[in-house]
Amino acid sequence: YSTDRWNSGRDLTFTPRTLHDVYELPSEAEYYDDSEIVRTAGSRNPNAFSRGLGINRELEQFTVLLMTFQRDEGVKEIIQKLNNCPHLNKILVVWNNVGSDPPGAWPKIYVPVEFVRSTRNSLNNRFMPYDRIETEV
Repeated sequence: YSTDRWNSGRDLTFTPRTLHDVYELPSEAEYYDDSEIVRTAGSRNPNAFSRGLGINRELEQFTVLLMTFQRDEGVKEIIQKLNNCPHLNKILVVWNNVGSDPPGAWPKIYVPVEFVRSTRNSLNNRFMPYDRIETEV
């Protein structure tokens, strides 16, 4: 069966003729006809237009994970550059300097900057599932 189907060339040149031939993507669920969460730009809700575009500030935020080892000034510069980054939820600094504490003077920005002290200096610390990360990304 699969050999005949492959050799027919249908799957290589197939273009859907009806909507039944197109697979539905979960990310586009809000645009389906039977969906109850369809948002239109004509709504009185001030956020309706951006939500209609798929931009949802509450759901589409991200967390920046920074690792550092004896690079305090570089991390401070990165934090300062992230100050006006849209959709930023939090900055999580993984402190790999096991023998020292983070200094107290860090840039003040509009999102929280939190520190996680690691028990050992390892590049694998960036893959740890930290509870402080509240976003999907």
